[in-house]
Amino acid sequence: MIACPTRVQSLPPATSTSIISEVDEIRKQIIDLTEVEIERIETDDMQSKREETIKKLKEIKIMFWTARNIENNKEQNDRIKFYMVRRYNNMKENTTRIINSILNR
Repeated sequence: MIACPTRVQSLPPATSTSIISEVDEIRKQIIDLTEVEIERIETDDMQSKREETIKKLKEIKIMFWTARNIENNKEQNDRIKFYMVRRYNNMKENTTRIINSILNR
């Protein structure tokens, strides 16, 4: 499972330079954890291409959210399969245990 980068807990940034440095720090953490290359945001991007930059960041967020959900669903399916196989094997090989389990409920 992919770990989430540490969020920077601070006051709202006052300048676009401080926003860029905060986003860049998070970007470096994401690259280290996922090995996915993400473009660096420049000062010009925040001023002249603001909407386009926000759109790119939202697309990246959706990509990671989707990947995380796929991983979580796969992990849950694997866990369900494990318990199904275990129950089947218990029923086949150890019926006494299954009967005792049902009676104890």
